[in-house]
Amino acid sequence: MSTNTLAPAKSNGVTIIFEPEQANVISTAEDALKLIEHFNTPYLKVLYGAANIVTTEHANNPLEIIKSSLELLKDHIALAHCKDAIVTHEKITFAPIGKETLPLKAYIKELQKFYNGPFIMHGLDEADVPDALTYLETER
Repeated sequence: MSTNTLAPAKSNGVTIIFEPEQANVISTAEDALKLIEHFNTPYLKVLYGAANIVTTEHANNPLEIIKSSLELLKDHIALAHCKDAIVTHEKITFAPIGKETLPLKAYIKELQKFYNGPFIMHGLDEADVPDALTYLETER
């Protein structure tokens, strides 16, 4: 990303949102914050998703990295999403909301301390949507 990318965003009042996740160049909250601070513009924000911040290193306590990454990025979140995952020391496998090992109840509570905007869910089949909605509605 360059200032050439951000100039049109500014002149058109558009915010560019990127998601730190393991498959991206920006894969950690720390790297995301470095990028944001480098460009120092309100037109560059984060899409935050706990399942994409957690790594196999966090299998025993994923809430720790969720809390610390939210604290780092709290002023830069433009959109948040929710998906679940099976997190082991060997791998992470994404799963429908409320079905696996991420502490989604705690994630939502932590997120709401800093963010009150749109919250999307993904990574699930259409048949999983009713259960996911029920799960999310009972967590508030």
